[in-house]
Amino acid sequence: MLNASTSFHPAAFLLVGILGLEATQFWITFPFCIMYVIAMVGNVIVSFIIKTEPSLHEPMYLFLAMLAITDLVLTTSTVPKMLGVFWLDSREIGFHACLA
Repeated sequence: MLNASTSFHPAAFLLVGILGLEATQFWITFPFCIMYVIAMVGNVIVSFIIKTEPSLHEPMYLFLAMLAITDLVLTTSTVPKMLGVFWLDSREIGFHACLA
């Protein structure tokens, strides 16, 4: 007899990418890679400058640093998996990663 409170969820999902455009997926995701690198470098520079410059330790600049760090976390949690799906055929994503 199964407990009513238990729920079934799959171990992983398969991501398929853009159907019909498999041959051009490299060129579709190349701009995303460039934007990811620019976003990472820019946000790290902003965070580093705000951290090292004492005159920028005011609430407005601290808020800017929090936004930069949030942008780093959000882009790092989504873009590498997308690039892995398109470039490396890493099509499997775990249930908890997909849920997050």
